[in-house]
Amino acid sequence: MLKQRRKSVIYIILITSIMISVFAACSSKTEANPDKANNPIVSVNQKTLYRADIDAAIPEGLSAADSTTAADTYIKMWINDELIYEKAKQNVTDQDRINELVENYRQSLTVFTYLEQLLKEELSKKISESELKDYYDKHPESFELESSLVKGLFLKIPRSSNEVNNFRQWYQSKAETAKEKIEKASFQNAVIYDYFYDRWVNFDDIATNIPTPIANVDQFVKTNKNFETQDSLYVYLLHIEEYALSGTTAPYEYAKPQITDILINKHRETFLKQIETDLYKKATDADEIKYYQKKENN
Repeated sequence: MLKQRRKSVIYIILITSIMISVFAACSSKTEANPDKANNPIVSVNQKTLYRADIDAAIPEGLSAADSTTAADTYIKMWINDELIYEKAKQNVTDQDRINELVENYRQSLTVFTYLEQLLKEELSKKISESELKDYYDKHPESFELESSLVKGLFLKIPRSSNEVNNFRQWYQSKAETAKEKIEKASFQNAVIYDYFYDRWVNFDDIATNIPTPIANVDQFVKTNKNFETQDSLYVYLLHIEEYALSGTTAPYEYAKPQITDILINKHRETFLKQIETDLYKKATDADEIKYYQKKENN
């Protein structure tokens, strides 16, 4: 399993590296950046790959062996991309066409990014709470949970901590004073402190940090309001204040972002047409549109 995971990680890195190196090939990495100048790795055709570039391309958390493999792979791909790019520049004569395609893509990407931002910022404000709730009530089958949700608190504490017994008392309490004590003590004593009384979280995300295998998640969350386990290094404390089981309808507050996206998409076409109409009218009123031939009347 571990070997398979490593292979998957390296594969993701390779795909990411291809995308990064394509963009890197279109920009000149020269000695102009003083922060990079002291850590060059390799140069090809007056372009230089720096340690900072590799560090930015490789995700954190890999083992030393995986990091070395990923770095070596990235370097080889960067060299190959630079060689191919240089050869392509020598043999592709229609640079004007390429520049046109790049500019068209830039324009399309800019417009798309702007409209998506506008949709989320403006259209979401126009969707009322009653409209969201109405959709939720009429489509419960659309929000059936695939896994259990919980609200509560999770702590991972070194067994060597002097505060373990105090954490055992505090984590079961909803009192604000208990929360304050946990927050204060967790800075120096907790490896993980996750407070989620105020939001629903997928229990599977919590379970990944618990060393004890959980065969039946629904049964576990129903019967373990307060759960403690430990291994050779850590004590794990979980308090479940509320739960929603898999197969049931997701709580409204959890489903709300999904409903918002659904309604945004539903009104997308009308909203975008209105934007076009408003922009055209504004430009016309300001005499910003110049026709060089008279428009024929239909």
